[in-house]
Amino acid sequence: MNKRHHEPVKFFAIIVILFVLSACGSSLKNLVREGTSKVDTTSSRGVHFNRVDVYESDAGLLVRGELHKRSHRRGPIPGHVHIEIIAPDGTVLANTSTNYHRGSSKSRTSRFTVKIPIEVPMNSTIQIMHHRAGDREETRSDINSRNTRSILGARISSI
Repeated sequence: MNKRHHEPVKFFAIIVILFVLSACGSSLKNLVREGTSKVDTTSSRGVHFNRVDVYESDAGLLVRGELHKRSHRRGPIPGHVHIEIIAPDGTVLANTSTNYHRGSSKSRTSRFTVKIPIEVPMNSTIQIMHHRAGDREETRSDINSRNTRSILGARISSI
């Protein structure tokens, strides 16, 4: 048999394999795009979040994102990313930190990926914060608690 007759068969086989592999990867459900959860990011002074994607899979939650330096200088971005999963009633379901990495030494962008073995209820909030190296780590719960105390203190002092 001529080799030319095998080329369409090989091409078709490759297409089928790619289709099957893409179907396997589509088991991830983007919670933000579907509107079942909300992402709230808090950038630090020198860094902002470019994008954050949150996926749900059989193994739990997958959070991926990019950090970008505000300055035009290249170099590492010191610090870490802190992630909290908060239920609609305000209960903190998960609390974790992760590091990130740059693709090359010339890049001003760093990427992070973290897997959290948790099932997220509808209308939950995924809070993602960048903490610079040396900063006191405050979670969103700490900030809300401090704001509540200051509001209550202002009300008490005005009575």
